[in-house]
Amino acid sequence: MPRNISTPLLTAISSGAFLPAILARITLFDGSVYGYTSADEVLTVGGVDHFPTEAVEMSALASSVGASVDNSSIKGIARENRVDEDLIDAGSFDGAEYVLTLVDRLNLGAGELILQKGSLGELSIEDGKFEFEQRGLSSRIRVASSDETTKLCRCRRLGDAQCKVNLAGTVQGRSIRATRTVSTAPTTKEVRFSSEGAPTAFYTYGYVRFISGANDGIEREIKDHTLLTGSVAKVELRLPFPFPIAPGDQAVLTAGCNRKLKYDDKGGVTEPRIGSTCEQFGNGVNFHGEHFLPGNEQITQVGRQ
Repeated sequence: MPRNISTPLLTAISSGAFLPAILARITLFDGSVYGYTSADEVLTVGGVDHFPTEAVEMSALASSVGASVDNSSIKGIARENRVDEDLIDAGSFDGAEYVLTLVDRLNLGAGELILQKGSLGELSIEDGKFEFEQRGLSSRIRVASSDETTKLCRCRRLGDAQCKVNLAGTVQGRSIRATRTVSTAPTTKEVRFSSEGAPTAFYTYGYVRFISGANDGIEREIKDHTLLTGSVAKVELRLPFPFPIAPGDQAVLTAGCNRKLKYDDKGGVTEPRIGSTCEQFGNGVNFHGEHFLPGNEQITQVGRQ
């Protein structure tokens, strides 16, 4: 792939009077920029401080021709580089854009040679060290471009552009969204809210998003919702919140959609009412699934009544 290189940088490389360094810049969706370098000192380029880290020794930095994915990784010591487990758990780095460039440490004003661009893939932190998988631009062509048939709705979440449910509306006679106050939080994965009278399982598959406290603006999916005595709702989350939850913190609870068109009560057996169906939301016209498509179980029923 052709690369644009400034004349001063090309001259430095050609002359041999060149001290190379690789820069890695990560830009989050909120505009925050994190810079790292293979150099043993902080390099400031383009107004961004790039901190030394083992990251940019680059694990097998390579660009491939064809449809293969250009992968490498950024590694470093957490906290020293403004990265910690809380930020990763909060999803701050999910899908962030990155760019790798080559510079001349002897003349940082000579410009940068772009080596690779892409987005972050798998993120991990262990024993005080973080690692971000880098996925080149070619990885995007490996993403599925069409839907597969499914019995459940394929809308990614309730109220999105495909679903079109009005989250300011009601379902089963209750508001789809409600603001509630934390009474207690035994763990960051289990929260109890006061003044909540919604029946058990109403918020299962839904979401809780804090609007105050240490987790302000952070959202988690609800794994299970139980109405306890005294109008207290116990909410168990699929993933814990990254920061401590305190009594008095406020959050917005969103009712759960089980992604079914309707409940199937067969043979006199009532299907458990967990979450709300598309029909209960009055949104059957926007159901993105094939509810009546025969499933694999039909194969075993050939020749049977």
